[in-house]
Amino acid sequence: SNKQGKVEAFTRLEVHERVMPYFAQEPTSYLTLPTIKNAYKAFSVKINFRPDNVDGLIMYAGMILYNGQRRTTGADFISLGLVSGRLEFRFDVGSGMATIRDPNPIKLGEFHTIEVHRNLTQGYIIVDGGEPVNGTSQGKFQGLDLNEDLYLGGYPNYTVLTKTAGIKSGFVGCIRQLVIQGEEVIFKDLARSSTGVTNCPTCKDHPCQNGGSCADSEASLYKCSCPRGFTGSNCQHHSSLHCHSEACGPDATCINRPSGLGYDCRCHLGKFGNKCTKGELVTTPLFDGEKSYIAYPPLTIIHDDLRVELEFKPLQRNGLMFFSGGKKMKVEDFVAISMVEGHVEFRYELGTGQAVLLSPQPVSLGQWHRVVAERNKKDGHLRVDQGPVEKRTSPGKAQGLNIHTPMYLGGVSSVDILPKPANVSKMFEGCIGEVSINNKKVDLSYSFTESRMISKCVDDSPCDRRPCLNGGECMSNIEYEYQCLCKDGFEGERCEVVRFACQSNRHCQNGGSCVDGKCVCAPGHTGLTCAENSPYQYAASFHSDGYIALPKTIFPRSAHDSPETIEMEIKTTSSEGLILWQGVAPGEHGKGKDFISLGLQNGHLVFSYQLGSGEAKILSRKLISDGNWHKVTAVRTGKDGYIQIDGGEMLHGQSKGKSLMVNTKGSIYLGGAPDMSTTTGGKFASGMAGCVKNLTLMNALPGQQSAQAVDLQVHAAHGVNVQPCSS
Repeated sequence: SNKQGKVEAFTRLEVHERVMPYFAQEPTSYLTLPTIKNAYKAFSVKINFRPDNVDGLIMYAGMILYNGQRRTTGADFISLGLVSGRLEFRFDVGSGMATIRDPNPIKLGEFHTIEVHRNLTQGYIIVDGGEPVNGTSQGKFQGLDLNEDLYLGGYPNYTVLTKTAGIKSGFVGCIRQLVIQGEEVIFKDLARSSTGVTNCPTCKDHPCQNGGSCADSEASLYKCSCPRGFTGSNCQHHSSLHCHSEACGPDATCINRPSGLGYDCRCHLGKFGNKCTKGELVTTPLFDGEKSYIAYPPLTIIHDDLRVELEFKPLQRNGLMFFSGGKKMKVEDFVAISMVEGHVEFRYELGTGQAVLLSPQPVSLGQWHRVVAERNKKDGHLRVDQGPVEKRTSPGKAQGLNIHTPMYLGGVSSVDILPKPANVSKMFEGCIGEVSINNKKVDLSYSFTESRMISKCVDDSPCDRRPCLNGGECMSNIEYEYQCLCKDGFEGERCEVVRFACQSNRHCQNGGSCVDGKCVCAPGHTGLTCAENSPYQYAASFHSDGYIALPKTIFPRSAHDSPETIEMEIKTTSSEGLILWQGVAPGEHGKGKDFISLGLQNGHLVFSYQLGSGEAKILSRKLISDGNWHKVTAVRTGKDGYIQIDGGEMLHGQSKGKSLMVNTKGSIYLGGAPDMSTTTGGKFASGMAGCVKNLTLMNALPGQQSAQAVDLQVHAAHGVNVQPCSS
């Protein structure tokens, strides 16, 4: 106002009240925020939230936060969520994901503060001021590229996230505070940037149902006191009629009774009590060797094929680790994996006779090992750790496996279940880790049907189990979690997947050849792309698929009355395989043609030769497949042949007919041969797995003249998949 008069003006001031978002997921709830800035090298997020209870959701899981590069798999991303009630942080900077999970389930209905930090490939989470839980992403890449919006509380389409974030549903509850890169996000107008998000309820909103009374609470905003017969954060559940989210503990499954009245809590392994809140969750069981066992549902779809992969740490030399059997019949089908005097035995019966496979080397007690036992119809294979593959075939005509009992680990519920041919004298004492059936991982803690006398296996670290393959490095996250940092060219949870596949020879270095997507390396080189040097001179290592080709001129054929001597030292655990071969020219079929060879037969040395009128075959009495070095000598003069092991007894053999000379046109192959079946005329199926050193070839009897060991690298005409001996 002034002397001229008075003017009144009105304006409208809008003050947006700070709100606290609530995510109900009915059906979808999420907030869309700008992407996290300056996150390429490092970022930090602090979030204060309250997870709530939801009808019917027993195994609690929900997406809290997600930020990605683009809406496709294989791109950079970060995610934070709840998995089985436990906080899980994942991130990928482009060459392999890190998964960091807090071991303890968080309490529902109360506020919690989570800190998430990442610096290059390193990350960690802190829950409610506790100890950091660390993890590392894989591969060489270190920078995080984020250009998609940041999603809070959920995501528009979970199908593209299942393989990365591993979560299929949104978070249910309130978020009170969100701090990104040190700056707090103020939630104001939810309508502009949210889907299905409302304000977090307080007592003013009358949240308590069924006559419950409401009181303000610092820990949870409000707290309902429920009348008798009702439970839940809002008194929304009839406490005794059917399953609800508070019916059982976090390590249990709630099952409604068929009558429709009441429910039961099915405890996970190691937990007990009405709500399964007592005891300790067992993820890696320990068996006592007497009364312990765990039963799982009967195996299915295994009539023709069965593959069992099992981690184990034995404490005694004998014991049944795995068993499944058939109905009581005249001959009962079964499959069993046992420890027998320190060796691993795979035994199966299809109805017309057993196949028994035994690992050549005993395993170390108190150490983790991995066994793969598989059968395809009658053919069985057994491999322990990185040792050789043992092969056997069951006798008779039967080809199918018919089993109906539960799948047992560590023992059985009654010894009457075991057929006598299973040859089981004792139950397993030790730990069993991961178990896979036909490449599907068994949930040991959840899917069991029965257990007895099971305790928790205690290790210093889950990495003691040596889970990472192909040179991957194991990083321990928490008590029962590990992460494999894979070498270039490999990926997967255990680095079991070969990421690199050559398309042509140009992808293979140093003269390597691309065969079936795999680089076959020239002598002196190794690795996925043959980029690594692998020098060998007088000793070479083979792995059943390699060989060295030496020119035939280094071992000229003698007159019929002159001796020829082959000497070498060998170390192997293989029971079968070709050691040395000379026969037909390349491309010819070796069946019925002249040859001279050394090989392995059931772990014994076999010296064979064909001069054109009948084959000689001399078999050593002594086993040489014990993993120790043995000196092997083979001598031929005309039809007569001799072998000697470690300077011991000289064994004699003779070829048939009148022929005295061996007519061989091809190269001398050491450790194996190309196109094994054709080259050897079907006599050998694979090369040896092991080491050979100090090979000498001479036209004289042993000791008659000094002989220089063959320089394998200098004389090799060519070769594939050859490495130096480690010792």
